[in-house]
Amino acid sequence: MAVTKIKPIKSTLKKALDYIQNPDKTDGKMLVSSFGCSYETADIEFGFTLSQALDRGNNLAHHLIQSFEPGEVDYEKAHEIGKQLADAVTKGQYEYVLTTHIDKGHIHNHIIFCAVNFVDYHKYVSNKRTYSEHAITIGAGQWYGNEARTLLLNIKAADAATFKKHDTAGVAADLAKTDWSNYRLSKTSAKAKAIVNIINSTVGRRCQDQLMDTQMEAYVKEAAALGVSNMDAKMMCANFRHQGGASAVKRILAKTTKPYTLDHLYAACQTDTGNQVGAYKSRQKMVYNALKTHITNYKVTAAEAIQAAVKIAKTEIGYREKASNANLDSKTANAGTANYTKYWRDVAPEYQGQAWCACFISWVFMKAFGKATATKLLKHWPYIYVPTLAGLFTNYASPKVGDIFMYHNGSEFSHTGLVISVSGDKFVTIEGNTNDGSGVVAEGIGVYQKTRYNSQLPGSKFARPNYSIVTSINGSGGDITPPSTWVTTGTAVCTGSSPIKTAQNALNSKFNAGLTVDGIWGSACKTAYIKAIQSALNSVYGAGLTADGIWGTNISNACAAHVLSEGANNLYVGVLQIGLYAHNITLNSGIDSSFGPSTKQGVIKFQTSQGLSADGIAGRDTFARLAGV
Repeated sequence: MAVTKIKPIKSTLKKALDYIQNPDKTDGKMLVSSFGCSYETADIEFGFTLSQALDRGNNLAHHLIQSFEPGEVDYEKAHEIGKQLADAVTKGQYEYVLTTHIDKGHIHNHIIFCAVNFVDYHKYVSNKRTYSEHAITIGAGQWYGNEARTLLLNIKAADAATFKKHDTAGVAADLAKTDWSNYRLSKTSAKAKAIVNIINSTVGRRCQDQLMDTQMEAYVKEAAALGVSNMDAKMMCANFRHQGGASAVKRILAKTTKPYTLDHLYAACQTDTGNQVGAYKSRQKMVYNALKTHITNYKVTAAEAIQAAVKIAKTEIGYREKASNANLDSKTANAGTANYTKYWRDVAPEYQGQAWCACFISWVFMKAFGKATATKLLKHWPYIYVPTLAGLFTNYASPKVGDIFMYHNGSEFSHTGLVISVSGDKFVTIEGNTNDGSGVVAEGIGVYQKTRYNSQLPGSKFARPNYSIVTSINGSGGDITPPSTWVTTGTAVCTGSSPIKTAQNALNSKFNAGLTVDGIWGSACKTAYIKAIQSALNSVYGAGLTADGIWGTNISNACAAHVLSEGANNLYVGVLQIGLYAHNITLNSGIDSSFGPSTKQGVIKFQTSQGLSADGIAGRDTFARLAGV
């Protein structure tokens, strides 16, 4: 059991930070990470936060020392447990630096966190107690603390009957606890045995796989952002990430001969001396051989390729064409009707200022698969004129998901879009250079999702690209680059979006979401936000929803029944405001649960960006878009 004591730092903050980061104690600073600040300049960043303090006090920071018994943990696990403790104590509201010292006979962690939080600038109140941290570990994926709670909640939501069958010791009641950071069970207890049975069930194993997939997806995206394109190489990076964090991935990449291939990565990790990666030679060999066998020859399925294109197209909904060749990357700034877009800039800048519905399709394919593959899919480059595409493809009369919709008005093809769903006669598209509404609009103002009926468009046809030729998602064409705003925090790569951090902090404080406050609005944040909607509807209106983070018929109907407008004042308004901040829309009023003029303007701004009716009233459609549905 790790025992941790806390003490205040009243002076010499920089000296204390320098001490805990000593390279001789932290494996050349490989066992140093931070949150909310850069560990190199933590004293300066702490100082700025301290200068905003609203409370009196002499404490500059607090110092936690977490000691392990000899042989209790390895360096990697100790650092991971230290992060769990730091996150549990600071709750995503305080900057901190975490280090693991390995120079003594026992491993121990040092955590120094700012005495003032960066959310509302109040000081941390210490009860000077001894922290005894315990983590529950579940399955091969090693789900700790609140991750374990999430897994069990997922199992319960997926199959309540199976969960109840195996829960012979009241585990469900413990899940009502919002924080499992200190949850402790004896291995031989009835609850521990019940949990083993729950997670070993068919649904338990499936939910573990799903949770692991979510993590792996995030790690693979991080690798792609660092310039790794091959899937086997991305998975090797995911292995490094799981072991040693984001810093380990970048450390190995710095040693790797380009291009970043599996073989080059494996050769680099063999020379690595970092305990979290380099010390595990047998593990790296096992992972390398597995990837050689199972991933190197992996072929992207047509269905996966289609979904990749659909996903990128969806992210563009609400983009407005520009009045001039300025602010092209903003969805809504400089809006106009002069046909200036980022799509022409990236695909064929010489055509800037011309109609761009076809160009939008080229851009989506290029971003999803790289320019070379996009050219093969479209049979030419770029897709500019609909009649050209119609002449190159078989013109199908009925749509399938992934088809390119080609509108024929009786005399010629004049408009196009991407089919994202089909249900009988009805099909849904995402189109560029169109308007909101049901009709076909060529030469419109933006990117919108449209619902159409095939029987009402007798002249229209559908081109069907051969998605089976796709070999990689976000391929090696160099078309996807990390935003210039991305920074390294020491533990993760993040955008540092202040409004998103505000939203994450609000979900943590109001709904105990347990989110990492990193400025990245990922799948965990979206799930937490839907749970917040459900909880608020229950609290304010007695909606009787299950707060499971899943958008279904019940929550959709409840959002339709309870519409928010100016003058409302309740928790549900607070959730609306959180959603606006999650989409980088800040409010003069902040998140105050009061629907005033600032909130109304924020809603209008969001509705406009999403192609919704901009009336400033938040109903089902607005909340669905806020939730990413």
